[in-house]
Amino acid sequence: MEANTTQGAESAVAEGTLLPLPLLGVDWTGPAAVGCMAAVVLTIVAEPLFNRFDLKCLAKTAASTCFLWTALASASATAGADGQWSAFAQVVFASLALGWLGDVCLLSPGKRAFLVGLVSFLVGHLGFAYAFACLGPPGEFDGTWLAGGCAVMAPQVALVYAYLRNHLKGFMKYAVVIYMLVISFMLPAGMWAGRGVDTKQFNLLVGSFIFWMSDLSVARNAFVSKGPENAVLGLPLYYAAQLIIASNMF
Repeated sequence: MEANTTQGAESAVAEGTLLPLPLLGVDWTGPAAVGCMAAVVLTIVAEPLFNRFDLKCLAKTAASTCFLWTALASASATAGADGQWSAFAQVVFASLALGWLGDVCLLSPGKRAFLVGLVSFLVGHLGFAYAFACLGPPGEFDGTWLAGGCAVMAPQVALVYAYLRNHLKGFMKYAVVIYMLVISFMLPAGMWAGRGVDTKQFNLLVGSFIFWMSDLSVARNAFVSKGPENAVLGLPLYYAAQLIIASNMF
């Protein structure tokens, strides 16, 4: 009886009824996802355990390259018969590439590099929001979804700003507010993309939400309290979100 139960469970997993793979559109056992998450772990421990900032830089760059690799494969797999990527895939890939640039810039301790990274992510979030709202899922555009999503996000944005406000100085007061507004619009756009029952649309919604959550750790580390706990929470969320978005091309 026990053997039959075990065989049945293994069969169910294999058929995807208990643990469907890919999960959220990502092949988590594939080389890109495994390589990405391994590099994330190395990024987190490189400085605290080994005092190797150079190793941290190499590992984080490798992790970001893995989600670009995933996006390239996903966009190519969904290309038309002529090999042309969809407008959605082109904009999302460009946004992911800006994320890659932002990741590299944020490795530098300098303020100028931080601002370049911030702008890269800002433009990337605008690209994601545009792709999710206007290019991805089929159907007539309905602004009520975006309006409802913005209404849901408004209190969250206010709370985050209240938490950060006393830690922001000079130009960063305005830069962070603009950034918060843009990424907080990306999530309602993800809600619009995820309005239907299509699996990819739902995955984009989940990816957008995880991305938004990961940025809270980035903000805390940059403006409130630096510490390894921010990376332990934020980096896995960030890279999971990027892999999810990269894997769900239309």
